[in-house]
Amino acid sequence: MLKFIVPLLIASVVVVSGSSLSKSLTLLEQHDIAKVLRQPPIDLQSMFYSATALTAIDKEVREPHLVCAFVNDHVVKTDAESLMQYSTIVKMLQCKDTPAIDIASLITDHKDPIALAQLITAMGNLGMDVDDALVKKFVDVAKENDSPKVAAAMFTAASVLPADNDAVKGIVGMVEDIVAQADEANDQLQFEGGVSVTADVVASILALGDQRGEKLLKDDQAVKFARYFLSRKYVRELKQVHHLLVGLGGLSKNKHVVPVVVSVFRSSLITTESPTLKLRVTNLIDQSIPDATLTAKSFETADADATAVFENKPLTKSDDTDDFIVIDSEVAKGFIAANAFKLDVMSASPTRGLYNCEVEVGLKEEGSAMFVLDGKFTIPVKVLAKIMVEDVQLGIGDRDSSSVSKMTKLKFPEKVGKVLEADYHQKLVMTFVLKNIEQGNLVTVHQTFVRLLHETTGQEIFFVAEADSQDHYKFTLDVGTTGKDSFNNLSGKYRITLIIGDRAMQVPIAWTLGDVALTFSGEAKKTKRQQRITEPQPKIEHMFRVPEKRPSKLVSTAFTILVVSAVFIMFAMWMKIGVNVGNFRLSLPTIGFHLGLAGIFVLYYMFWVRLDMFVTLKLLMAVGGVTFISGNRMLADMAANRCKTS
Repeated sequence: MLKFIVPLLIASVVVVSGSSLSKSLTLLEQHDIAKVLRQPPIDLQSMFYSATALTAIDKEVREPHLVCAFVNDHVVKTDAESLMQYSTIVKMLQCKDTPAIDIASLITDHKDPIALAQLITAMGNLGMDVDDALVKKFVDVAKENDSPKVAAAMFTAASVLPADNDAVKGIVGMVEDIVAQADEANDQLQFEGGVSVTADVVASILALGDQRGEKLLKDDQAVKFARYFLSRKYVRELKQVHHLLVGLGGLSKNKHVVPVVVSVFRSSLITTESPTLKLRVTNLIDQSIPDATLTAKSFETADADATAVFENKPLTKSDDTDDFIVIDSEVAKGFIAANAFKLDVMSASPTRGLYNCEVEVGLKEEGSAMFVLDGKFTIPVKVLAKIMVEDVQLGIGDRDSSSVSKMTKLKFPEKVGKVLEADYHQKLVMTFVLKNIEQGNLVTVHQTFVRLLHETTGQEIFFVAEADSQDHYKFTLDVGTTGKDSFNNLSGKYRITLIIGDRAMQVPIAWTLGDVALTFSGEAKKTKRQQRITEPQPKIEHMFRVPEKRPSKLVSTAFTILVVSAVFIMFAMWMKIGVNVGNFRLSLPTIGFHLGLAGIFVLYYMFWVRLDMFVTLKLLMAVGGVTFISGNRMLADMAANRCKTS
């Protein structure tokens, strides 16, 4: 049966799965991060972040004498955090000629717990004596503050105090309760506050454990913290980078709990050209663990049956000349030995497909107690094969016929020499087989598509070619049946392409077989793409209402004379009846009122012949205001005169 689909070529990313750690902060990633850390510092804090982060991953702090001079100039001798950062750098770089600082005088009874811990850390780093009374006070304050952020500062301070001081045991007893406050999600542990608080707590606990000679973190806790840090390894802001590297460096370089990472070196894709699987055993900062061994406990298919290919096969140390990690710098390339182990997978002649390789890490008894092997290490492996298309035949036949009289045979990458033609009474038929080149057997794959691409419109139609019980593929295109639904009855020349893809196929195939001219019976419909394409519409011209015919000039003039004559008739009637104008006083308010009233009538006339409403209202406010004030004053004067005469 034919299906109309859009192909999706399968892509996959291979990682090591299982409960064990499968990735580290690689040397290449560290090299990129180091570029950020070696930027010129702007203050003591940025210098502290850079220097401690570089040291955590065993990178050199360049020009230490200049760094020492820089921190000597930028330390604030009255600030606890500044003194802690300064003393850490001085101790780390063994700076000479440090200024005299009286840190003990800064410690008061009401000192903030973190500030108190930072001052004691500074005293310990600079080799100053911390008396028993101060230690007791410090321990009492620590027990009263159990937040992770405060505890991290307290653990750091305790780690620089003498190991034989029994009072510090009270600080050690806090570790279990503080770790219990961590949130667990997705098999990861973290503290509220993110990577900064988590890194400070973990690094300070590990430093305290090394100083006391005790294992203060459990194996599963260390692994879960490691997973959290690795999930944040793509941070690039200086403060976040500092905390990330301090956390990973602490878990990699302490003396009691170092999680082991088994990672794939280069690729887990197995082919005849690359028949071996290569693995590395490292810590979290990609440093190889010495004297480790690897054994493939099982190598089995990744399906439900889990069929074993081989078991208990040791991996050997790889001595290949190209087993190096290449790091590009501004000056030259650096080559670091990968110390990889290799497993010859193809020697067992596995068929193409997906496999799971479960490996076991062996460590030398001496010094191996610190390493943490959490669960099994399971590596997904993909065995790829080269697949070729063979016995391709392409032809046109009648739709009602069970066979095609003439078929054209093709060999990859040939094309049909002429344009094939098929109308709605015919069908396009193609047959082929897929063969594994190395083993010579017929195979089936996940994706076998036939694409038809219209020459002019670019319309693409995809069909699936399906295999029969003998693994022979056959594709039949009934032109009449598929014309409406698949092709929108769009006749024309189509390019035929056979697309073969599979997740266990080494090289996918896209083979253009030739062209076919298809003729459909119905009228071609627009494709969705064509329907989306808009064309310019006719220009819209607005038609205003045609003015009505105006009267003749004689009529309008006569009407105007009649209107104006009414004014003269009014004045004539006033004179005839003897209008009393004796009370008209020739004063400024009287003249202003009458002129304003006349102006309002003039403005009313201008509104009809020239002005718009907005201009008229603005002018009316001015004229009306004068008229109102003048009229009010005129009426007041008239009332006053009546009072006098009476």
